[in-house]
Amino acid sequence: MKRLLRQLFAGRVALLFLLGAGLLSSALAWVSLPKDVFPEAVFPRIEVTCDWGFNSLESTDVQVTRPLENVFKTIPGVTSVISTTDRGAATLEVYFGWTTNMTQAYQDIQTSINQIRATLPSGAVPLAVLMSPSAYPTTEYGFWSDSLSPVALRSVLRWEVIPQLVGVHGVRTVTLIGGDTPEEWVRLNPQKLDEFSLDTLAVETALRNANQVSFIGNISQGNQTFFGLSGNEFTDHRDIGGVVVATRMGKPLFLRDIADVTLAQAPHRRLIRVDGHPGAVIDITKQEGSDSLSLSREVEARLKAASAPLGLHRAGWDLSAFVQNSLTGILTDIGLAVVIILGIVLFILVRWRYAVPVILGLPMVILLELLLLKALGQTINIMTLGGISAAIGVVADNAIVLTENFVRFRSLPTKHPLLASVAEIFPLMLAATLTTVAVFVPLALTTGLTGIFFRPLAITLASTILLSLIFSLVYTPTFLSWFIRDTVPATQRERRIFEVLKHWYTRLLKASLGRPLVIVLVAAALVGGALVVVGRLPSGFLPEWDEGMVVIDLFGPSGASLAEMDKLTAPLDQLLRKDPSVAMTVRKLGTGMGTPFTSPNIDEVVVQLKAQRKESTFAFLERIRREAARVMPGVECDFHQVLADRLNDLAGTGKPITVKVFGNNWQEVWTAAREVEGAVKNVQGLNSVKINAPPQEKEVRVDVLQERAALLGLQVNDIAAYSVVAGWGAVVTSFPRGLETIPVRVLYQKQYSFSQLRNLPVYTPEGGFLPLSRLAEVHEVSAITEVQHENGSLVMPVTAEIGNRPLSDVVKDLQTQLATLKLKGASFQLSGTYANQQASFRQLVEVLGLSILLILGILLFLFESYRTALAVFLGTVASGATVIYGLALTGTALDVSSFAGLITVLGLVVNNGILVVKYIERFHRELALSEAILVAGAQRFRPVLITNLAAIAGFFPMALNWGKGGEVLQPFSMAMVSGLTASMLFSLLVMPVLYYLFHRGGEKTRTSLKKSLKTSS
Repeated sequence: MKRLLRQLFAGRVALLFLLGAGLLSSALAWVSLPKDVFPEAVFPRIEVTCDWGFNSLESTDVQVTRPLENVFKTIPGVTSVISTTDRGAATLEVYFGWTTNMTQAYQDIQTSINQIRATLPSGAVPLAVLMSPSAYPTTEYGFWSDSLSPVALRSVLRWEVIPQLVGVHGVRTVTLIGGDTPEEWVRLNPQKLDEFSLDTLAVETALRNANQVSFIGNISQGNQTFFGLSGNEFTDHRDIGGVVVATRMGKPLFLRDIADVTLAQAPHRRLIRVDGHPGAVIDITKQEGSDSLSLSREVEARLKAASAPLGLHRAGWDLSAFVQNSLTGILTDIGLAVVIILGIVLFILVRWRYAVPVILGLPMVILLELLLLKALGQTINIMTLGGISAAIGVVADNAIVLTENFVRFRSLPTKHPLLASVAEIFPLMLAATLTTVAVFVPLALTTGLTGIFFRPLAITLASTILLSLIFSLVYTPTFLSWFIRDTVPATQRERRIFEVLKHWYTRLLKASLGRPLVIVLVAAALVGGALVVVGRLPSGFLPEWDEGMVVIDLFGPSGASLAEMDKLTAPLDQLLRKDPSVAMTVRKLGTGMGTPFTSPNIDEVVVQLKAQRKESTFAFLERIRREAARVMPGVECDFHQVLADRLNDLAGTGKPITVKVFGNNWQEVWTAAREVEGAVKNVQGLNSVKINAPPQEKEVRVDVLQERAALLGLQVNDIAAYSVVAGWGAVVTSFPRGLETIPVRVLYQKQYSFSQLRNLPVYTPEGGFLPLSRLAEVHEVSAITEVQHENGSLVMPVTAEIGNRPLSDVVKDLQTQLATLKLKGASFQLSGTYANQQASFRQLVEVLGLSILLILGILLFLFESYRTALAVFLGTVASGATVIYGLALTGTALDVSSFAGLITVLGLVVNNGILVVKYIERFHRELALSEAILVAGAQRFRPVLITNLAAIAGFFPMALNWGKGGEVLQPFSMAMVSGLTASMLFSLLVMPVLYYLFHRGGEKTRTSLKKSLKTSS
């Protein structure tokens, strides 16, 4: 070791150059590292959507959904297939195990789609998406104009604004939603059709034939060749009106003679309101691994430059604002922690020169860790920054231990005190550090949501601790040689308060050695009490965080039109826009985040709150929930924050509370779901309770009488074509206009109502017409509009949001309510966040058990004595019990975050324990056991005090969430503060007493022990 240190000293100029280069590279790494709220992750879920236009639910289910379900079930690694079928649309969620190679799984899905594509109906094209945070919009901007029509607004956004965004680095997709699409409408006059004996099918045929251009070949003329085209192509409505649809009495009958041709808008399937104005929105998704902050800045700059000259008003939400606030908050916490730690070190060490290695080393290690994060493929997020913050105490500990040992050696007759002090203490530091890092290995191997969140934290924490150890060996001795140069060391003074503390600690340790069983019994009682308290702690899954952005899903009466839904939900929009906490609102009727089309009776309201507001997002939600019920009676509301809901969607957990009702008969399952819904509503703390399936809606069915139609020379499709013109209208052709393609829609001047539809004229091949009622049965039915399957079984989820009540309490009451139900023809399963929590807790218990076994194994290897290893092991495990008391006293829930904190506490506590016991063993070579314990305790008192206070200071700002945005790490930090506060007592008192208890056979009698205690005093 001394030879290595001499070589390091000899090359310190080169090493300092490397340090400077490393610090500069780290600064550059900060600029280039992607920054986001959460770590980049790919979830074991692939979503396949298939749009089949306007087709019935039954046809879509049989011809599209079922074949896709069957082929996906055969893919290796698939754990579940959940499908949702609507009219003409199918969505299949294919789940895999967390250890599955999702790149291979995605290729398997694509291969299966290609194999089955030929058997799917024409026009049904499946699209597979690998689910990750990048699959959802990260930015959404709403636009409106005082001067442009909705048609012109959409055109401007599509052709002038969006092209400016496509080239932005990191942008994956740019999607335009809303605005009006132009169409040419041919409004037929029924009386004119009757007068000239024309039917709608003849008009459609004439339009198609008149708007065709065909290639007729190359025409030669001399030495030239011409490209030959024949036919006509529409340019505007005048050309359409001039189409000859028939001849009567030797004269052409033009389309304008029997119809009005006007420029109109396509029928609305969705409606966008931006801050109360008719408008359109642009959704932007980012590429995997791109930097959200730089992407957002570039997008904002380009949108501003593109929209300002056009006079467009713009409002939007951007997750990068939350990213920026969260990262700024965590960085603020880290900065505060560093300042507090340096203050503690300066205060306790008295001499500023002794504190310089910590002052220099702490920020340098933090900066160098950024370069290491880039090498490890990590990103800048709240978890990696949390790992750096968690390691600050150990980083300071390494520098403090080296400094303390050097100061002690300088007062001894040693030729090279710096080399000797480092050579003596570094092997102990290496053993303690490797033991600490080993504890984090199981946490770094976790899967599921726990792994997504806490694997980066464990990797960052372990790598920072290892980096700190290397830094301490390579650079800290150089700093010590520069700043502590006295040839004769000055007497190190301690502040009076620490002299008093050490004096009382020594007296307590003496008394404890005299009665070791009392200390053991007290520690055992603490552990036993913790086992009782932990069962009464509120539990949850992940802490909630204050995003500042809210999504309100509104569900109107079944069958309500877009216009009716717009009227019903407008009062809430007006209320929100007047609210002092609201910055902007975007209402999307008939569409939603990640869903191109929804039912017309669904309205999604995105609310961006102001950065400077008086209330939290949670308080805003509670207040608006009450006001929404007042201004919109009869409209169901579902309130949630964007990221929390998106995380549940990505993981496939759905809502926080989900009760899946299974069965084979839709009506029985619906009845059972209504009973479950009633039970869920009886549970205190649950809101937004609803059955996640629409009720039956009214449909108009035109059932063709095939025999009667056939006798008249009509096919079923002929009668359907007449019905389309009477309703939605039929798009029969299209033509280019500038950069756009304009559809031509044929419909009647007045849309037929349900009662009028029976009198719709249907023309026969022989001439004349019959009313539709003579050829078909026109009637109203109640129909299912959506059906869900899970692994082939019919399922109907009942979902709910959790208010201000712990998840464990809610689930306990819910299970009591559900136990009273007696469902007929159906069964239920409790799912949602609760299921994820249970799976994560099981995994964390396994991680905790493996970490404990690793600690014991390493201690046995390190000390080569099961008694010594057992002393450190029991003291370490017992210290973890104090975390439970800390959580109980602060009202912190036992969730994934605090559970991970408990595991981390063990890793940091064992570090101190190893050093204390190693000192005892070293002094025991020359002193009696009791004297060695007392001397070692006194020797390690100040370093343990400093390092624990430093570690506590590192977590204290995050525990109080001073910087804001780090709510996910708040329970983790609270657990760390609780455990580290008590760990000083366990490291300095319980472990030495256990060591004495297991080794006191070396003392001859109790009398000799008392004499030894008296002598050492």
